[in-house]
Amino acid sequence: MSMFQGILVFYKKLIAPTIVFSLLSGFVGLILFGTFSLKLVGVSYILMGLLLHYYIYDIRHPNAYYFFFNMGLGKSVLWMATLLIGILIGSILMSI
Repeated sequence: MSMFQGILVFYKKLIAPTIVFSLLSGFVGLILFGTFSLKLVGVSYILMGLLLHYYIYDIRHPNAYYFFFNMGLGKSVLWMATLLIGILIGSILMSI
């Protein structure tokens, strides 16, 4: 398995909850400010991705890292992948 495929397997657990919580923050913005903003959803996607990464992989399933360590992916690579993918998807959402 290549490094790219390993990162995709890693990020598969993060994408659905990150989208859900980001959309929820957009609806909270709708309630508070009276308008639904994709800019808020984009920013919250970046932040929620990092928070959920920490919760899922560092608190809830810390032993899951061993699977990725065996593929040559360290914690720093996985954290950077989460940040870069979050920035990419978040910036796409903010530009819509």
